[in-house]
Amino acid sequence: MEHITEGILEMLRISGTIAGDDELERIKEMQRTNPSSRRKDFSFYYDEETVELIQKRDRLIAEGYGYSPPEIS
Repeated sequence: MEHITEGILEMLRISGTIAGDDELERIKEMQRTNPSSRRKDFSFYYDEETVELIQKRDRLIAEGYGYSPPEIS
């Protein structure tokens, strides 16, 4: 999800949906209509139980992308 905007734009460019660089730049400059508003650092949303659950269920993804669990405060 870190690069979803870039990924979508690349997909549109490859498929021919975006005609050129001018159109691509115009899309990048558009105001986002529903951006997330994370009010706290992501580690606020985790506890030991959720970290263990994610490590167990998404182990292959975490290992494949080099993700490490958040530090619990």
